[in-house]
Amino acid sequence: MNSLTELVLVESKLFLRSRTASFFTFIFPVILFLVFGSIFGEMPVWNHPELAFVDFFAPALIGAYIGQAGLVNLAVFIASYRQEGILKRYNVSPLPLTHYLICLAIVHFSSLLLSSLILIATGIIVFDLQFVGNVYLVILIGLLCVGCFFSLGFLISGVFSSTQSILSIGQFLFLSMFLLSGAAVPRELFPEWLYMVSNFLPLTHSVEIFSGLWMGESISENIISLLVLSSITLVAFPLSIRAFSSMEK
Repeated sequence: MNSLTELVLVESKLFLRSRTASFFTFIFPVILFLVFGSIFGEMPVWNHPELAFVDFFAPALIGAYIGQAGLVNLAVFIASYRQEGILKRYNVSPLPLTHYLICLAIVHFSSLLLSSLILIATGIIVFDLQFVGNVYLVILIGLLCVGCFFSLGFLISGVFSSTQSILSIGQFLFLSMFLLSGAAVPRELFPEWLYMVSNFLPLTHSVEIFSGLWMGESISENIISLLVLSSITLVAFPLSIRAFSSMEK
């Protein structure tokens, strides 16, 4: 346990020293929230007219940036350490590779949690952000979303070895899904064919279920998103374990 704690502290410092990762994790989401919140903040939510746009946009951004944490941040950090030979050193050290991967997951989950709290605090102070859902249910669904996208991040970094390839793949997946998930532009404004395409994207379901439960919807209203995210997690997680198990041999 002491070795894991020390690893977490070291990796946390390394994460914070990465200006790009720190900016896009802690600062950029707040800037995005302030800009869109200032423009559309007082508009009512299309399917919840009693709430303002910011009451949808805050959880939608958090749901979307869970994808960024897994597909980009986590995957790229693992890829860079793999390319630099750091993961190989763990294969010949007394500390198991899985120990180190758990450490990275803790660090990136903690950074995501801190980023979300900063965003929520900004919303409360600047826009009087409201929360009308069940806090325990929202937390559980948030953990499911984290499990889904962290599993995908581990899978991508386990299958591809080049840092540049993983960065390109991760950014492409996240940015394309972000634009179509409803977090950037409400999906209700999409043409019908684009709306249908967006239904097949996991980030769409992360945004839909997280923002929906935040605004007081029931889990039964978001059962499709729940099934999609659960299914992806159940498939991606064992595949990522197999990919990293092959590296240890």
